[in-house]
Amino acid sequence: MRITHSVKHLLDITLVQYLPLHGISYRYSLCVDIGKRTLSIFYTTPGHCLSFTLVFIMLGVLTHRVQANPFELFKNETWCYFKGDEVPDPDWKVIDFDDTEWKIGSGGFGYGNDHENNVILDDMKGNYVSLFIRRKFTVDNPDTIKEILLHIDTDGPYVAYLNGIKVCQNMCRSTGPTDITGIADELLIPGTNVLCVKGSNDDLDSDDFSFKAWLEIIKE
Repeated sequence: MRITHSVKHLLDITLVQYLPLHGISYRYSLCVDIGKRTLSIFYTTPGHCLSFTLVFIMLGVLTHRVQANPFELFKNETWCYFKGDEVPDPDWKVIDFDDTEWKIGSGGFGYGNDHENNVILDDMKGNYVSLFIRRKFTVDNPDTIKEILLHIDTDGPYVAYLNGIKVCQNMCRSTGPTDITGIADELLIPGTNVLCVKGSNDDLDSDDFSFKAWLEIIKE
């Protein structure tokens, strides 16, 4: 009986600790139901040690699945951006660059199409081909990161920098994620980091342009 109460207490603490991160009450109820079913083993079989082991295996799987869910950083969030009608300061890619004079807007960016362009670049056609964007973000502990995916959705070439170092470049259309885990592991630092991306149109007189970027981080 004492073992049963202890395991139930452990289930409640563990599930309450991890699951509210995303407000997933359904998962909590499901896990509690599974836990109660598992606890019934203690009442029906003499194999207490084996049952206790199974409970902890279950807890490990559940908490791992919850923690391993990917989350996206600043998709459609606020960016500092600079229109390429002139060349920005060469230090625009580094963390400490002063971007207070840059414009602020929520990605994505573009004109002349049906994409989700929160910032309409109605002066881009015929005037400039490139847009420079930068976004600071915080990483508490880089050692807990398992995978980092860079998402670029654009119809032209781009080049991306993490903390001032080039991590990805493509000379044509891009709509999918790129795994930058290997190089990003060496660049991310505890605290403030910055992602900077230069996106360009294929043609100065193109009838449309779209540009969106974000990071997806998967923790251990």
